[in-house]
Amino acid sequence: MNTVLNSLMTSPAPILESLDLEDPNPVISEERVVLCDIFNTQAPMLRRLQLRCLQLSWSAPLLRGLVYLHIDNQDDPRREPATDDVTGYNQFFSALREMSALETLFLSHCLPVKPGDPPKIQTVMLPHVKKLTLGGGLPVECKNIIKHLAMPPLCDVTIECEELGPRPSESTFSFVKAHTLSFANQQPLLAMFLSTTQGRHSFYDPKWQLRFWPAGSAADLANLRRDRGGVPSISILVDRLRDDFHHSVKDLSECIQKDIIRDLIIESDGVLDWTLTYEDWLDIFEDYMEVENISVRGDVARTLCATLDTSTSYPMDWERLLYGEDGSELCESQIRLFFAKLKRIEFKQVDFNGLSETDRLFEHNENGGGYRTISTSVYNILKSSLSHRRRQSDIPLTLFIRQCSIDADQIRGLEEIAEVSWDFIEDPSNEDESGKD
Repeated sequence: MNTVLNSLMTSPAPILESLDLEDPNPVISEERVVLCDIFNTQAPMLRRLQLRCLQLSWSAPLLRGLVYLHIDNQDDPRREPATDDVTGYNQFFSALREMSALETLFLSHCLPVKPGDPPKIQTVMLPHVKKLTLGGGLPVECKNIIKHLAMPPLCDVTIECEELGPRPSESTFSFVKAHTLSFANQQPLLAMFLSTTQGRHSFYDPKWQLRFWPAGSAADLANLRRDRGGVPSISILVDRLRDDFHHSVKDLSECIQKDIIRDLIIESDGVLDWTLTYEDWLDIFEDYMEVENISVRGDVARTLCATLDTSTSYPMDWERLLYGEDGSELCESQIRLFFAKLKRIEFKQVDFNGLSETDRLFEHNENGGGYRTISTSVYNILKSSLSHRRRQSDIPLTLFIRQCSIDADQIRGLEEIAEVSWDFIEDPSNEDESGKD
């Protein structure tokens, strides 16, 4: 590899504009290639550089005029171990300072390690960058870099890591608030999107995806779902290292200050199918007290329906929920409804006729009692929950039903207790078939 590179790159490249290099066999290559004064330092037209499993010296002169820089060493087993290199740390930020024309910056597993006695770093201005991605083992590796960068508020920022590590909110998302405050006089409310997405290298390498962006001012949910619209946001991608969905989602939910989330979008039918139980919803999202808008897609919608009538301090029992018993007057701790400020819910691709199992029916016995598993339709659970919620809250609800399995009679039933916006689709599978004709 070195011989080939040396033969190709010792001569000037006066008209070269784009360069894409990769070590195709990093596992069997004996030594790691570090590029430095390639093209005899003479490539004045170079604007786009992409390297895979190759390292570029941060002192290389050709970096200065780049508009696009992509270095991905995630799959390089020869990645150098962390070192206390003050010189390399300084060179990295000096190189970024010379790349003021950058529009896209992607750096994965090539970031310098913060020295034990770090030098003082002046803020690096990247006035034109539109997309920034930093990747490492832990969020703290990215935090040590990103806190020294200044970029436009519309820059799309992504942090990729193998695991969250301890205190992820301190390690990463202090930047979320700082970034969204760039042109705001007060801390804005945010939208939060949670799902799974395909890894960069394989469909079978899913990652948890958590995204944030400033919440819009629209009174409906038309612009709420921005997950595929290219809207600038702040994202974190985390490798799925375990199948414990509860703890994975709970860890992700700890990444942000909970009282600044106004819009919550959750999709459980992404690359990886997963769901939340009734108890998961309460445990993970109990303190998201400012949420006004929720959009759900996939199996998580079933159990969300069951939580809408719930007090986060003292869950309502399912016997009263299902059979409409009025019971005694609620005490103060029961008045605090789950998502107490909720105004709008979007259900997307939900089968309201499907049965949902739940264990909320309490039965007394000689041992004190316990919960019995019962099954009922998602529609019945939703209607019962909303009926009881309406008696406990003076905030009217609007439901947005999109691409769901539901019929007109069921819509009329929901209209008795909430405002409903429906797309008139009763069976999404028929719509898919007709679209093929």
